[in-house]
Amino acid sequence: MKKLPILTMLFLANLTFAQINIFLFEGVKDYPNGNRIAYFAIEGIKENPEAFYVQTKMINNTDVFRFFIYEGETQRRCMIECLSAIDEKTITERINTLIANYIKEKELYSNKTSDFPELINTGNPQEDNAKYDEAKKKWIEENPEKYNQLAHPNGIIKNESKKCK
Repeated sequence: MKKLPILTMLFLANLTFAQINIFLFEGVKDYPNGNRIAYFAIEGIKENPEAFYVQTKMINNTDVFRFFIYEGETQRRCMIECLSAIDEKTITERINTLIANYIKEKELYSNKTSDFPELINTGNPQEDNAKYDEAKKKWIEENPEKYNQLAHPNGIIKNESKKCK
């Protein structure tokens, strides 16, 4: 009998975490050319930089041709054009993964130094994302000590060459 309240609490906790990002697919149409266009409402993206991050990363998938996040009347909405083989579950999983990555990067770089590169929105998400990734990679190469402090605040991990001895 004592197990029932504990199991109920665990179930409710999992239910709460599972509903952090809700995707309500409202319109999906498959076309003869093998593409699919879907419109859906999304909850869980709380700020514009997060929406921009998800948008720029989604269109980097070779099977996604267009992806937009925009403000609807009451909540954020999305439009995706992708291959018909990409179903709603896959789209949802990809977006949730990107949201998790955004949160992780935001936490990682929240204590960054002022010279750390910023993701700048110029209206060309593919180019913006490529420039940011390149600038971040260059910064990390030029600032290994600062990067180790950001990435591993509890202790520095050195990049040691792993060679067979």
